[in-house]
Amino acid sequence: MVVTEGQPSLSPYCIKLETYLKLAKIPYVQSKEYIKSSKGKVPWISYKGENIADSQFCIEFIKTKFGVDLNQGLSKEQTAVAHAFRVMMDEFHFWCNAYFRFYDVKDPVFVKFFPSLEVRQQVVERYTQVLSGQGISRHTKAEILQIFSANLQAVQDYLGDKVFMMGETPTEVDCSVFAFLAALIFYTPQEFEKQMGEDFVQKKMPKLYEYFLRMKQLTYPDYEL
Repeated sequence: MVVTEGQPSLSPYCIKLETYLKLAKIPYVQSKEYIKSSKGKVPWISYKGENIADSQFCIEFIKTKFGVDLNQGLSKEQTAVAHAFRVMMDEFHFWCNAYFRFYDVKDPVFVKFFPSLEVRQQVVERYTQVLSGQGISRHTKAEILQIFSANLQAVQDYLGDKVFMMGETPTEVDCSVFAFLAALIFYTPQEFEKQMGEDFVQKKMPKLYEYFLRMKQLTYPDYEL
């Protein structure tokens, strides 16, 4: 997994997987090297010589190998709802997040993560193609912010007064929701701080912000905002 000193990983998928490992109480050793998997993605894990790529496939592997299931006790209906929210965050909300991070990497929050201007330009060129192919970059920034906010509002509305997404104990979906909130709050582009940063979440979505703090205390208590 990829880590940055003093804070969780820049990648929400790495945060998601690490959060799952923490909640499931699975011991692990975290790599500080940025090495992509055979699929060209992070995170990935290695267990007894077997390499598994993609955060969700890693979680499924861990569930099978270690006999842990954070969703134990959920009904079929609850499991379906949790799955839908997880997919919304992992497969849809991600693209909003990626747009504001990588479509035009000039923000000082992210510039420091690139070793050179050449590498930064390569990332911009790659994401320009990827985000256009996916379709998100064909919208205006205002429209993407609208989609972004609607996703978070849906999460807050479903969360309501519950401690965690599905009730009194954290489940798999909390790993994804928390990961994207953490990636947002720790690494918000300065240009969009008022529209999507910590202040925005705290003021406009207070229940979601309180939820984030609960999850942070549970999984990353030593990290400071």
